[in-house]
Amino acid sequence: MQINYSNNTWGSVVSVTHDGKTAVRPSGKTKLITKTFNVGAHTYTDPDDSRFSVTIDLGDRTAETTVPDVDPLWQQWLDAGLITDELLADLPEPQEEIDARAKAQREAAADAWYSEQVATGVQVPGTDYYLGIAGDDVALLTGLLTFAQTAVAIGAASDQGPFTISDKARNTHDYTLEQLTTVLLGYAAARAAISAEYSRRYKGE
Repeated sequence: MQINYSNNTWGSVVSVTHDGKTAVRPSGKTKLITKTFNVGAHTYTDPDDSRFSVTIDLGDRTAETTVPDVDPLWQQWLDAGLITDELLADLPEPQEEIDARAKAQREAAADAWYSEQVATGVQVPGTDYYLGIAGDDVALLTGLLTFAQTAVAIGAASDQGPFTISDKARNTHDYTLEQLTTVLLGYAAARAAISAEYSRRYKGE
């Protein structure tokens, strides 16, 4: 006998399948049916003279009545002992499904948090502005520092700059090579802290 659960593979029993037929478990609901029943014959006898009596046959009568809404097949299998209390026991949700759902929720929350950080950017230590932390932003800032160091090294630019950074608000900031290096090192540390927090949230540590 196949047991069909409310959550496919777990939960409460909603129906059972046997020999290719499915019986639905009673839900506790009721239904209104029209029922015909025989009222029968009634005899009235005069209490003062038993010789006088009359019999009245009321015959069949039809009326609506409320009955439990039970699948006849379910009742048949129940009466036959095929459906037992053990069979009707709830099956708890598998722990792996609980864990998988919690993991998905945790990861989604971490992704949402990180998206907020990307939208805001990171405030560079010692400054009042924010720089982007998306992949393109990191590549541009890393490239700027490499370009500045190379340009100074080959004599194509002075170490006094100016070397210009554009922040999240599209404002520009001019620095010497030493200042630029300090700013971008501070930026890298702040960005690394956000990445570490994102990893912690994502893994649930």
